[in-house]
Amino acid sequence: MPTAYAREFRQDVVSIARKGQMPIAQVAKDFGITASCLRRRLAQDDVEAGIRPGVTKAENVPPASCWTLPIRRVNAMGASDRTDQTRAA
Repeated sequence: MPTAYAREFRQDVVSIARKGQMPIAQVAKDFGITASCLRRRLAQDDVEAGIRPGVTKAENVPPASCWTLPIRRVNAMGASDRTDQTRAA
């Protein structure tokens, strides 16, 4: 899995791309990222700013029960039960 870029780095790249002095592909190449990554970042920035409709990061948080229920089931199982299930699958 690729490493995440620092927030300041992402903000700098987006602000430079927003100026429009260079093509997006050139800005991405200069910063060592892919053009598709920069386009996704620009689109997400538009959503966060309210320019484009979509789900913001604050709205995208799943409810806590979504994540805790399966973990509780796995932790409640014994080690032998887990290996039997993985072998059966």
